[in-house]
Amino acid sequence: MIPAQTIRSLISPDSFGIEIRPGHKPVAAKADGFSCLVLDDRSRERICEETRRESPDRPDLAKRVETVDLLGRPAEILTLFQSFGGVPGTLSYIISAHNIEHIPDPVRFLSECQSLLAPGGSLFLTMPDRRACFDYFRPASTTADLIAAYLEKRTRPTWTQIFEHRSMACRLESEGRELTSFPLGTPPEALTPRRELLECFTEWKRQTESPDEVVRDAHCHTFSPASLRLVIEDLRFLGLVGLEIGEICQAGEGDNEVYARLDAPLAPSAPLSPEIFYERRHALLSRLRREDESFFR
Repeated sequence: MIPAQTIRSLISPDSFGIEIRPGHKPVAAKADGFSCLVLDDRSRERICEETRRESPDRPDLAKRVETVDLLGRPAEILTLFQSFGGVPGTLSYIISAHNIEHIPDPVRFLSECQSLLAPGGSLFLTMPDRRACFDYFRPASTTADLIAAYLEKRTRPTWTQIFEHRSMACRLESEGRELTSFPLGTPPEALTPRRELLECFTEWKRQTESPDEVVRDAHCHTFSPASLRLVIEDLRFLGLVGLEIGEICQAGEGDNEVYARLDAPLAPSAPLSPEIFYERRHALLSRLRREDESFFR
């Protein structure tokens, strides 16, 4: 299942939406007739420059980069849209590919996306499956991780997250290339962990003693299909997220991504009874355990 193809089949060029950091691969491109705003924390010129630098043999890619309408961080989506003159509750869709794992406070992001969506509108998320990228050796993020970020009102990665992101990273060496994303099912013996534990610790210690104001990028959170479903269901039960799960599944050409469609409810729904919720939660916890056990068997 290819997320971009699925998303395009579910949205109409006549509907109004936002696509977050599409780079040179927009799903709902203006050039294709979609009425879609682009949100990015980089200017179009910078994106084009980065694209040319990363793919010097593909000068055509920079031509696909579209005008940035909302200049700012994805975590500021509500403020950016309102500053643009947009009215909350009017969007048909929001597309966010490989962004939510970078966002320090996903609960706030999900809540703001819901406030922007019209009833029945959809938030489309794509993210790397932690079992098929450089996060391979990291554990899945838990509900507690996301709640801590929400209660602390985080606006940047913590040094705990930066340290884990860097010190646990790995790659797949294949045909003279170092791949940071690889097919699901790649055995751990085939991967090469980075040997930078001391360097990561030294930098963390230095920042503790003399912090600077530089905002560093990191995968703040890691997911698999089962872990994402568990977290969303927990957050819904706790009243922190109101979006409904439309679909969460394995995706990508090598099954190395997680795809999710979260829908803004058409009308308020009655909450699950605790008994039903905890039965479902038990099933999800079991599914998460089986997911890991079958993968690492």
